[in-house]
Amino acid sequence: MTKILDLADNWLMLERVELGVLTTNPRAQALYERFGFVVEGRKAGSIKSVGQYVDEVMMARFRPNGLLSH
Repeated sequence: MTKILDLADNWLMLERVELGVLTTNPRAQALYERFGFVVEGRKAGSIKSVGQYVDEVMMARFRPNGLLSH
């Protein structure tokens, strides 16, 4: 994750990176939060996993010291 975000911030100059994580994977969500991602919303039943519809949490991170950072 460190290398990916370094690429996004310093080489591609992305202001914002978005991702989605299933609610059934709280460890992944905690990892993303440690890297500065914040929850922006939830898509109810967006993915079918093991025969059940599962919610997806939408997260985003703004580049540190970027024009749009918060």
